[in-house]
Amino acid sequence: GCADGHPTAVLRGLVSSLHRVHAKLEAALALGASGAQIRTDGPDALQRAAGLALLNACVVATRSAHNRAWLIRLGLLDALTALLKLAMHRLNVLGNLAAMRHPGGRGGSSMGTAAEVAAQLGVLELLCAHGTAVLSNFLDADLRFGSIAGGFGMSDDAGRVDASCVAPVQPPGSTAAPPRPSPAAESPAVKPLLECGGLTALVEMIRIQRLLHRAPTGSEAAARSLEGLLLKTLCAALAGSAAAQHSLRGAGGLEMLIEGIGVDATGTRDAGEVTERDLNGGDTAGVDRTRESLELGALALDAVRRAVRRNEQNVKRAIDAGAFGPRLVAMLRRAAVASAASLVLDGGAEGDWAGDVVEEGDVEGFFAVGARDVQTRPPGEELRRAFDVLWAFIAGEPGVGGGDGPTMGGGGIGSR
Repeated sequence: GCADGHPTAVLRGLVSSLHRVHAKLEAALALGASGAQIRTDGPDALQRAAGLALLNACVVATRSAHNRAWLIRLGLLDALTALLKLAMHRLNVLGNLAAMRHPGGRGGSSMGTAAEVAAQLGVLELLCAHGTAVLSNFLDADLRFGSIAGGFGMSDDAGRVDASCVAPVQPPGSTAAPPRPSPAAESPAVKPLLECGGLTALVEMIRIQRLLHRAPTGSEAAARSLEGLLLKTLCAALAGSAAAQHSLRGAGGLEMLIEGIGVDATGTRDAGEVTERDLNGGDTAGVDRTRESLELGALALDAVRRAVRRNEQNVKRAIDAGAFGPRLVAMLRRAAVASAASLVLDGGAEGDWAGDVVEEGDVEGFFAVGARDVQTRPPGEELRRAFDVLWAFIAGEPGVGGGDGPTMGGGGIGSR
């Protein structure tokens, strides 16, 4: 976007065009009274009706703070949320029908062929991805994270840390206490986002993405990627906002987030047991799915952390929902296995440990190699990310609260 923003007439045109896209998409989806009919006029017509080029223009325009302020006043968040809800309605239907589909057949009289379903899913997932990117821009999701931002890939520059969250270096010999950086304030977009139901839409979209990457839809990878973007955007909405925390609890979002902790790559709850597939590394696709599932679990855990910060009601709800029980243990165990596996597999690939061949099913030998090399080859990213979030649960973010150093200060669980 332009540094100084765009003319108001251009911004008003974006909002009015979004309203027209909503009407065209509704017609293209041919939603009946029950919403069970999934017929369309074809993928090309659906793609034209989805307004992907317009949504991409909105992504560009909302990079400007000037534009974002005006677009909030012009009602873009309301129009965008309504469009996302329409797309979510169809995605939910497709996901449920795909879960009931017999391999190679149809799921019912209203279910199209696998190719027809895949075409619809592709367009609607792109629509949701563009819409979420717009919401992310409004919430400054790539700018509003502190010390653990890089660990979760929450910005294009993974190593960047928000300057407001880093205490300045004191001159040598200085006895003055370093000034405390201020905690992140609530984004100005949170209030209008809550008023138009945008946060509830984010929660529902995450639920639907989990349904899609567990059903045989052919869009599992896209669903996992979009879930990650949605979780990061939700984290940005929760940062420093008690209103967003309460809204999340009211929408059942806390329980939804907790369900994403300790879930393995197949989308089922994991008992945290080490299997022969884990020991042998599995195929490349399986390893990638495991890393993706751990990344999503860590993002869900971080969203829980932000949801319970300085909020006693949410803390109690999270504890009752099992946020810190078997699901967390399962995620940590899988992260530990993935980290140890990276030591063994990467070492073998480089040839430095060519003699360290771990026999199939040799649990002790597997961990012995990882434990021996941990000093020279640090554990994998998966375990580090999980403990980054756990550390922030206890210590809070830098400069948050009144405690000195890494203790249960104002930024810890349930602090006031």
